[in-house]
Amino acid sequence: MFIAGASRQKAFSGDVYASNSLSDPSRNARSPFHEAHKAVVDNFNDEFVVQIHSYDADKHDGSGLIELSAGHGFNNGYPYNDYDASPEQPLLDTDNYFDIVSLSPQNPVPADFFGQHNAVRVDAFYAANYQYYSLPNYYYNGGGIRIPGHVDLPGYGGSPQAIYSHDRTWYDPTNGLENWLHVEMDEFPDVVMDQNLQGSVRANILDFYGVD
Repeated sequence: MFIAGASRQKAFSGDVYASNSLSDPSRNARSPFHEAHKAVVDNFNDEFVVQIHSYDADKHDGSGLIELSAGHGFNNGYPYNDYDASPEQPLLDTDNYFDIVSLSPQNPVPADFFGQHNAVRVDAFYAANYQYYSLPNYYYNGGGIRIPGHVDLPGYGGSPQAIYSHDRTWYDPTNGLENWLHVEMDEFPDVVMDQNLQGSVRANILDFYGVD
């Protein structure tokens, strides 16, 4: 596990904007973090890298609690090989449904798991980045629950770690297994704000997050 300890806001090149950050290794390839990434993946021929970020729900209303992406899925004007042509295992598996989403329980957060609150169904829990592919829909276990196909935060389009992994000679973006997965998590899960969640459990969670 690698953890980037420097704040994204620590150093910038030009305007104070996330894409200009010098201290964010997911944007700046000239970092010890990226050199460590390269050294590790160069020792494997079938690596699987998971990049985990969190987002502010106030700035991304309506986003999935967990957003999964194997890359942008579209070029978006970036001159990089940062996007993936087809979602494969373990992100999505349209043949056998042996993937992260369909292997999850139908209610990843059961009712009253944290106290007194509603269940969170899989289509409210996950969103997967596939709307830019030829895949029009993805249904949980091939049934009637459609998983949202749009994600607000598929990861930075020029991520040096994603580019390095996708440029691996063994990696085929149209067939086989994914070697890169970007995960965005709601840093303040909606279940905490469920008005049915009452009492000391809700108070303790709000206190943990420092929310009045």
